[in-house]
Amino acid sequence: MAFYLPLTIPTSSALSHQVCTCGDRQKNQASGWIVHGVNSQITFLTFALMKDITDLLGRILLSFIFFFEAYDYFAYERLNKEAMIIYGLTWNQDFLLYGAILLLLLGALMVLLGYRMRLGAFLLMIYWVPLTFIVHDFWAEEPGTAVFRLQSLLFMKNIAITGGLLIVATHTSGKYRLRRLFATTNV
Repeated sequence: MAFYLPLTIPTSSALSHQVCTCGDRQKNQASGWIVHGVNSQITFLTFALMKDITDLLGRILLSFIFFFEAYDYFAYERLNKEAMIIYGLTWNQDFLLYGAILLLLLGALMVLLGYRMRLGAFLLMIYWVPLTFIVHDFWAEEPGTAVFRLQSLLFMKNIAITGGLLIVATHTSGKYRLRRLFATTNV
């Protein structure tokens, strides 16, 4: 079953008495409430196209947080290394920091482009899940304090992002993806 959204509606008086039958409902085409038009000059945006657009928009928004985090790690390297010491990550800090940046950039790029999204989501989860439990350990704070509330909110936000990554890992990208672009062009 496809859902249709009208983009243009003809205003011709010839259509003023035509009735569109849609399941158990009928609508007068002259009123502009058209659910389905057969043999008319109406342009429709299908649900499939909306799905592809929202898929692309979701991938852009989800990958943005990881690109920003990679930029932050690179731009504020010294501050991030100091934070790593606070959280007890003293073993080979350069390897951990630049490894995190690499995982963030590769994973976010794969999700954004829709190319091997499952691998990209897995790379991001390798970084994101341990970070969530190490940095946002709200259970170690005194309940009712501002720090407890902030850390618990950030923990839940990261868990929600992990849920989004799990959805990405089980989902195939829509029409707007890198592999489809290469498959439809003669390069």
